[in-house]
Amino acid sequence: MVNLKPLIIIALALTLIQATPSTQPQLALTLQTSKNMYTPGERVYLEGNLTTIKGEPIDHGTISIHVEDPVGTVIHVKMLYSDLKGRFEDSFVLNKESKPGTYNIHVTGSKQGYIDDTVTVKFNVEMLEEAFTIIITPQAQSYIPGDVLTFNIELKILGQTPLEIRLAAEGLPEHSAVKFNPETLTAPGRSVMTIETSDRTPIGNYTVRVTAIGGGFEKTVEAKISGVQPSRCLIVAATHGTALQPIIQHLRAYRENIIVKTFTGREFINFLHKWYYTFSPEIAEYEAEHEPLRTVVRRLIHPFIAILYLTVKTHEHVRVPGETSTLTVGAIAGILVGAVYVAPTIQLVKLLTDRRFKKVRFDCTNLIVLITFSGLVTATLGAVIHSGELAVSGMVQIILGSTLTGIVAGQILISNMWTVWGWFIEEKLLFQQSRLSRLSRQDLSSENEEERVEPATEIQSSTTSVSGNSARRRQHIFNIRSTPTRPNSLDERSTC
Repeated sequence: MVNLKPLIIIALALTLIQATPSTQPQLALTLQTSKNMYTPGERVYLEGNLTTIKGEPIDHGTISIHVEDPVGTVIHVKMLYSDLKGRFEDSFVLNKESKPGTYNIHVTGSKQGYIDDTVTVKFNVEMLEEAFTIIITPQAQSYIPGDVLTFNIELKILGQTPLEIRLAAEGLPEHSAVKFNPETLTAPGRSVMTIETSDRTPIGNYTVRVTAIGGGFEKTVEAKISGVQPSRCLIVAATHGTALQPIIQHLRAYRENIIVKTFTGREFINFLHKWYYTFSPEIAEYEAEHEPLRTVVRRLIHPFIAILYLTVKTHEHVRVPGETSTLTVGAIAGILVGAVYVAPTIQLVKLLTDRRFKKVRFDCTNLIVLITFSGLVTATLGAVIHSGELAVSGMVQIILGSTLTGIVAGQILISNMWTVWGWFIEEKLLFQQSRLSRLSRQDLSSENEEERVEPATEIQSSTTSVSGNSARRRQHIFNIRSTPTRPNSLDERSTC
């Protein structure tokens, strides 16, 4: 019979060993990612803590990390150590061809004398319908054959990984060329598109499509350009081919992309065009045939263009939204036109008419307030009920009130400048008169002194001819010569 006693003792001993609780403390591991959803090419950040189950930090604990994609392929492996407070951090970049789905991060924390702990954290990867956006400004411009058009292109990425983007354009009119600076860029970034037209570029409306390709994605944005005849606008005809041409293009783009986007601005521009083009084409055609007239017109409108440009730049910095932008631009332009054009003209008329109107006094403060307030109310009402007549009427009143304000301000400024200038001229003339009088007195005084010095010279010559004169007498003669003569009588003083 087989003795089973030793086997039973061994089995009981093993059972007791397994049933005896371990004296080693248990580790506790926590882990989290920076977010739950990522896109291909993004960087995944994770951080965690290694402690005991009682919350005591474990320093220099071994942290083993491995990450699996949705099909179980390991895409990242890392081993690191916790710091003195039990914290640890790691990061890795997802491949641009990463598969969409759920990813698993397996992390194990261990340290000698402790029981290991393992946690698993999940995050998702999704494919974007678009990795970047493209914006072009302005969205519309007009050109005269030979003009150069400039557009700004801005690229923004939707993920965190920069993308290399290549730009291209199509839909250009014939006999024109396009350039990008730069043509290839790293998004997010900016580029400038330049369209160069020529004298042979046809007149018409065109849609330029700008395509951006990068990161496996393609985006297209459109910009509209339209050609116009140079002879229809006298301002364009006067400035074509000069340094003012880029400014005119900027103002035109501002009008088409900002002003006409508002109801009041669109109605006012349409009204202005109907009035402006009743006389502009004939003048523009005459300008094209007579260069002196073109030069004169260019000189006359130079301040007006500067006023419009300053007004536009002011609005671009202030960023007034909506219908208020059109009213603000009109008010600023009206004030400057009144101060620069009308006020000097009134002062010139006063000078030429020998100030016959100097006694005419008219306080237009109340009139200015009335016209401006009426214009604001009318324009606002027109924008609310979409009445073109009210919107245009209100805009005209605002410009008129602003122009009157500019006239008053300009006359005050010119009057003060004229007073200061007159005082300066008067002081200058008085100074010159005083200086001439002083020089005249000095000349008369010098002539009188010459007459007084001649007798002393004769005394010196006569005394020096006598032999044996004493040193005292020679000294006396020297004193006579060196002492300046003074007039003693009233007659002598009067001659000075």
